[in-house]
Amino acid sequence: LTKIKRSEVVKAIQERKLVEIKYRTQTDNILTRKVFPYDIEYSKRDDRFRIKAVKYDSKEKRLNEVQTFNIDCILFFEVKDVTANESEINNFLTIDTILYILRIYKKSRHR
Repeated sequence: LTKIKRSEVVKAIQERKLVEIKYRTQTDNILTRKVFPYDIEYSKRDDRFRIKAVKYDSKEKRLNEVQTFNIDCILFFEVKDVTANESEINNFLTIDTILYILRIYKKSRHR
């Protein structure tokens, strides 16, 4: 397991850089994703740091979902020379949050 430097993650977030990661899933699969990281969070419950990121679909050239990755499960982390438009990421996160709230609201109405 390659240890990634938190400073490298922070720099990618600050500069809004595209990052390619390989990570181990809970089912022990290894997947590769291109993402724009936008936050690091610490989980007291799990005693782990996680990267919150917006997944980038390189075929369709668009952002497509928010994902969270445990730093301990990341096997490979490479910063690419692609910079995100800050407003595009912020708009995507706003829309994703609204959709999440609507899903919770729908679930609560069906109880």
